[in-house]
Amino acid sequence: MHESKLIGMFRRLSGRQLARLEDFLHSPFFNKNDDIKLFFNYLKKYAPDFDHQNLNREVVLKKLKTQKPPDEKRLATLMSQLSGLTEQFLNLEINKPDNFPNHLSLADYYHEAGLSKHYNAVINRAEKYLDEAPFQDTSFLFERYQLERLKYRHTDPNLRVFNAQLQSAADALDAFYVVEKLRYTCEMLNYERTLNIAYEQHFTQEILAALESKKLAALPAVHLYLKLLKMLSDLENTDLFFELKTLLGTYETAFPVAELKHLYDVLLNFCTWRVNRFHDQIFEKEFFQLNAFLLEKGLLFENGVLSPWRYSNLVTVALRLGEAGWTQDFIYRFREKLPPQHTDNLFQYKLGQLYYHTGKLREAQAALNRVDLKDTFVSLSVRSLLVRIYYELGETELLLSFLEAFRVYLLRDQLTRPPVKEQFRNFIDFTRKLARIAPFETEKLAALRQNLPPADATHQFGWLMEMLNKK
Repeated sequence: MHESKLIGMFRRLSGRQLARLEDFLHSPFFNKNDDIKLFFNYLKKYAPDFDHQNLNREVVLKKLKTQKPPDEKRLATLMSQLSGLTEQFLNLEINKPDNFPNHLSLADYYHEAGLSKHYNAVINRAEKYLDEAPFQDTSFLFERYQLERLKYRHTDPNLRVFNAQLQSAADALDAFYVVEKLRYTCEMLNYERTLNIAYEQHFTQEILAALESKKLAALPAVHLYLKLLKMLSDLENTDLFFELKTLLGTYETAFPVAELKHLYDVLLNFCTWRVNRFHDQIFEKEFFQLNAFLLEKGLLFENGVLSPWRYSNLVTVALRLGEAGWTQDFIYRFREKLPPQHTDNLFQYKLGQLYYHTGKLREAQAALNRVDLKDTFVSLSVRSLLVRIYYELGETELLLSFLEAFRVYLLRDQLTRPPVKEQFRNFIDFTRKLARIAPFETEKLAALRQNLPPADATHQFGWLMEMLNKK
């Protein structure tokens, strides 16, 4: 039973929800089966983990006391019925009485029942609900359309004059459709730019043409997504990035957190594209500043957890920008926000990276030696950094031994993509050759320089050139 659908649902319920579920099950309006109540009472004793051995199917069959003695078939029926009632309870939990869809359903019922006063009262409540809505996103626009559509459906179909409610319903549909269409189009363009995949797009140009003369363009969501679409369509126009960044600040309170996070992610992707394509230091700084801003706002977390990828990238970028003080504070301050399986290794790796960039090579080596190199998330990066440290410390024998171990690791590695493996192989090969050449062997150094693979085919190309020039 531990892996059953029922127990899976129960594990996600809070203590208060379990108490309310008990009240629900004891209400004869929802449940008249006493065996269901007895079954629930048996299960709830093992909250919140529901991992006790008494939840093994064989034990339950022996210990559960119901009006009808349970067998395999009876237990399966009880589990199915309790699962269904739990889902019914969760629907009630989610759809509170003041939930917007409930307003619409009730208004529809009152109209069909001929209760016009009741209908008007509920419509007024629905209008107030929308007037007080915290956001102006597509969910809000869809609810506005649903309300206007309902009001139009209940107007007199025999009118022979202008029906203002028909116009309102059509306008509300336009607003919802245009914003949602712009949002999907932006999503497609973002994926095309970042993942090099293609989507079919329909009616985009027609919508853009229509917006030239429509009052819809004044809506916050339309204004924002229109600017985003223009930026994604013209990545070389950096003015659009800064205009969109300003707009996001202006409309920050008009969108829910999840949508804001996604919009800022698109800005971060733009920065990454500029840095990778043009080595644009302005946008490397923008990337750092945006992340620092989102960090303080709490917009970089998912369920309170900071992604290892974000943690790692932020340290790397901050160090490149010379933000050593900020980096040290960040490494320690957000260590406990990492997923538990990555906390120690990633912390030690980033600490080693900080020490390396501040010239503390021995401290960097000590930190990196505390990293478990079996952790695939950091393994290649840590090995690469240790190679540079051993080289710069002049520990040639240790370096050559480590490079050979690194080469064997790459040979056995099944996870890294072939182009990346090739970059690391070139890095290992060139570092080994460089370490074996004495500074006075100028002809060998010159020949080595001539044979250095291109930058895009060699990991740490810049560092290799720097070490070659020094020697």
